[in-house]
Amino acid sequence: SRIRLAGKGAPGQNGGPTGDLFARLRVRPHAFLKRSDRDLSMDLPISVIEAIEGARIEIPTLQGTVSLRVPPGSSGGTRLRLRGKGVAAGKNKPAGDLYVTLRIKVPKEVDPETLDQLKEALSDDPEAWRKEAFSG
Repeated sequence: SRIRLAGKGAPGQNGGPTGDLFARLRVRPHAFLKRSDRDLSMDLPISVIEAIEGARIEIPTLQGTVSLRVPPGSSGGTRLRLRGKGVAAGKNKPAGDLYVTLRIKVPKEVDPETLDQLKEALSDDPEAWRKEAFSG
C-alpha cells in the first residue's frame, strides 16, 4: 500500500509550499505466521504423547506469548482458533483470529521393544479408520 504524508516532502520551488511525501509499504513473509486479511495461521509441532494426553503449550502471538490448550486425543491436522490473536484492525473493527494447526512429530527411531509395547497399548485398527474416512 501507499501512505501520503502531506507537507513532508521536498521544499517547493521559488518559495512554493512543501511537497508531499509518499511512502510505499511492503510486508515481508513471517518465519512461521501466514496472513489472510486480519487472520493469522501457524503450524504447531507437538509430540505423540501431547496429542494423546493433551497439553498446555506456550505459543508466540503478535500480542505476546499465550497458553494454548491441546485437547486430549487430538489428531494431526486439527485446527484450533485463538480469537482476537490475529492482526489488529484499528478503529471499531475487532482483531482477527490466530488459527493453529497441530502437526504431530513422530520420533525417527524407536527401539523394537518400545515399538512392540506401543502396538499392544494402541491396539486401535487403523484399517477401520481408513474405511470409515473413505466411505462417505
